Amino acid sequence: MGNTWRNRYNKELYNMFKEPDIESFIIISRFSCLGHVGRMENLRKAKMVTTQKIEGTRLKGRQRSRCMDCVECDLARFG
Repeated sequence: MGNTWRNRYNKELYNMFKEPDIESFIIISRFSCLGHVGRMENLRKAKMVTTQKIEGTRLKGRQRSRCMDCVECDLARFG
């Protein structure tokens, strides 16, 4: 009677299979993408979009998060 079924939590499954959780995977992918963009030439569109400062004002209400906002938040979390 020792065999009983139960639902496992995601953390248990990640630990069992030695896989990172989805949040860590997204953060690692974001850092990888930023590394590729950082090595591009300055005239490439992807680099211009990520490094340029946008002029003007934002709309009222909650501000939309930009790619660099997410990267800065992730860097602050990881130290």
